[in-house]
Amino acid sequence: MKSPLSSELKIACEIYRCNKKDIVCTTPYLIKKFKLYGIDIKRTETAINTLFDWRMLRCEWYNENRTYFIPKEEKSKIKYMYKKYWKEERKIFFDN
Repeated sequence: MKSPLSSELKIACEIYRCNKKDIVCTTPYLIKKFKLYGIDIKRTETAINTLFDWRMLRCEWYNENRTYFIPKEEKSKIKYMYKKYWKEERKIFFDN
């Protein structure tokens, strides 16, 4: 079954999940997770940059890495997509 979410929105949903569970979400974390999903490093980095361009993503520095969070203005949209699509879809590929 093809996912209705683009790579960018899958990554935004995963960042939302991390924020909700107080998991530090960095570029290496996302690259590792999405490699399991079949999204390569370049595509993950491009998707992160696109999310910044769309203003759906913000970051802070944490131990020499950027840690990502969904801004308050975008949280309800991403929460909706997370609950409707990503929450169940991610269980197929990721262990937790």
